[in-house]
Amino acid sequence: MKTKEEKFLIRAEDFLSKLKNRFPSKTVFKSFLFYYGASIGEILYQNEKAKGIGLRGAESLIEMYNEESQVIPLGLEAEESHSVGESEVNVDSVIATPFLSWAYYKSGNTRMLKVSLNHALRLSELINQEGRVIQSASLRGCRVLRKYTHKGYSDQSTWARGQAWAMINYTLSYYWVKDIYFLELARLTSNWWIRNLPSDYVSFWDFDDPKIPNTKKDTSATAIAANSLLKLHEMTNNDLYREVAQKSVEALINNYLTPLSQGDARPKGMLINGCYNMRINLATEAELIWGDYFLFETLLRLNGDLKAMF
Repeated sequence: MKTKEEKFLIRAEDFLSKLKNRFPSKTVFKSFLFYYGASIGEILYQNEKAKGIGLRGAESLIEMYNEESQVIPLGLEAEESHSVGESEVNVDSVIATPFLSWAYYKSGNTRMLKVSLNHALRLSELINQEGRVIQSASLRGCRVLRKYTHKGYSDQSTWARGQAWAMINYTLSYYWVKDIYFLELARLTSNWWIRNLPSDYVSFWDFDDPKIPNTKKDTSATAIAANSLLKLHEMTNNDLYREVAQKSVEALINNYLTPLSQGDARPKGMLINGCYNMRINLATEAELIWGDYFLFETLLRLNGDLKAMF
């Protein structure tokens, strides 16, 4: 999109074809792959191949829907399911709502819309009145048995990336569904983020780690949140959202984007210090692909190169 070079379109369509292998995947997280890997190709370029693969992905996703709980659970192949079971839920998966809503508009399949609405509504129980997000929950039917975290410091703490996923997923849910409740949740979680963001505008990996400030940052969470705040600004015209987004992006570029010194031999444009999983000490100061993506998309928006909402 930025360069208009044919080679990037060819590579994108090659990766798109590989998504066919994920149709049978038993994980709600395939929503990320099909939304960002296929739906956006249709949104930006009306690409029929992307549309077809995205719709087939959506059809496979709604097969996982639990009618009793009115939610799409983690699924047997989800990353976290090995330790907690396939029937748990978490806030990351609210991305299924914008994905299925897009699929509804492209297919006319009303079941897509029903599942997308119910899923986001059920998971809104992970957000408290202040806007703080707890990542995960155990359900029995429509009852929440417990709230906890897979990747945060503790079951009561606020894992930064979980907060950021809630922000962007409910912002996008409002865009697609136009339900004012989702806008309220987007504002609520975003305002909490702004109130609790460190003075350097880059979040720690968990807002409640007692070692703060002597603990890890998560630049990927910050990139997601900045992207969400910028989109929320476009929907609400609240200049505070754009201001915080821009300051976070500036902090990421100045302090965490390679090269960081004259002798830095790493490839240009790596967003470092993403914290994947502090709990198991895995990739706690790493380049994470979603961090790179959300920073890049946000820069395109700030520069005026990207007008479409997704």
